[in-house]
Amino acid sequence: GIYDQLGGGLSRYSTDFEWLVPHFEKMLYDNALFVWALIETFQLTKNPLYETAVRDVLTYVARDMTSPEGGFFSAEDADSEGVEGKFYVWSKAEVLEILRPESGELACAFWDITEKGNFEGNSIPNRPRSDEDVAEQFRITPDEMRLQLRTARKKLMAVRSLRIRPLLDDKVLTSWNALMISAFARAARVFNDSEFEKRAVRAANFIFENLQDESGRLLRRWREGEARFPAYLCDHAQLAVACLDLYETTYDPEWFRKATELSDEINRLFWNETGPYYDTGNDGEALLTRNAEGYDGVEPSGNSSVANAFLRLSAYGLAPKYLADAHRVFRSFAPHLEQAGVSFSAMLGALHFNLSAVKEVVISGRRGDPETELLLAEVRREFHTNLVVSFVENGESPETEKIIPLASGRKMINEKATAYVCQNQKCQLPVHKVADLKKLLV
Repeated sequence: GIYDQLGGGLSRYSTDFEWLVPHFEKMLYDNALFVWALIETFQLTKNPLYETAVRDVLTYVARDMTSPEGGFFSAEDADSEGVEGKFYVWSKAEVLEILRPESGELACAFWDITEKGNFEGNSIPNRPRSDEDVAEQFRITPDEMRLQLRTARKKLMAVRSLRIRPLLDDKVLTSWNALMISAFARAARVFNDSEFEKRAVRAANFIFENLQDESGRLLRRWREGEARFPAYLCDHAQLAVACLDLYETTYDPEWFRKATELSDEINRLFWNETGPYYDTGNDGEALLTRNAEGYDGVEPSGNSSVANAFLRLSAYGLAPKYLADAHRVFRSFAPHLEQAGVSFSAMLGALHFNLSAVKEVVISGRRGDPETELLLAEVRREFHTNLVVSFVENGESPETEKIIPLASGRKMINEKATAYVCQNQKCQLPVHKVADLKKLLV
């Protein structure tokens, strides 16, 4: 029930132990981080259920949470017409009237829509039974059932779209948008989906075109054409992470350059001589104290995202200062990581990246060439915990080689697509075959 079975998207939280009855509010950051988790779960299991869920959530965001300009809105409220959940719940009689008994009974069985209901006399669509169990009840195959349900879902969505929608919080917030940009970029990379890539690029361009002042200073909030408020550490750091995700999806060096510029801004605006990075900039309102937060709550903390971005930049061969500054973050929060690690999950993820053997990969080849695409697919679709990837087009990408030391001098060998796998900037012999690349990535 916490997941919108018809329209896609995750509600903010559940109010019961069965995760059936949600607080129906939908937050952008929840759905972004949900997609991150779904993608990694798909990579590990190859279960198509998780790919379907990724596509459903991102379709929801593209349809209902995206501004005409390309940025992502913040949230949808829980209630409409003063009643919580009214937009999302159904009666069995209503479903049967829309779908007729032949399809309606199947839809009600699949989504647990009953005459009694499970929420104030109506039903929150949910899935307590397996596909195979429901299909067997109606004496059809699971594939036949899914085909019928696809049609039923479209009809129910058409009717639902005529209802009064919950209130939309139409602010565009930089850090929350960065989380969703990463979600679209990672989905584009893993599922080879050009539409997801376009969404990610468009949203990122929106941020850089609309959420900077005349001096280039990043801003926090945009609404109805007006951008205001100096951006916080979390905005800069998560946007740097998003730019790195965009680079590893598009291999456009411009996104890598933006990530390094944001990282330099972090050190200029948020540097703390005695500990972790401050949450607010040194160019803002004078405060009695400047917080330096590491707790990962509903979104990764600014310091966690700093560590994430700086470690990845270091793995690409950039200045040792990035690695040293990431280590400063870890040292500052070491007692908290030891005593309450569950509250610092994003920072622990960055620490795991730091402590593991990071593989630095460069693929040199021609885009569209089958051998090149096979090598790229291995590093894009498969799950690798600690990996950074660069691509050099035809062994000749001067801009990439200029700003990414890892990519410098990585040429195609014998006119064949070539993979270089390095660790601490020390490389194994280059390979051409996917099987050999897999061995080097273990």
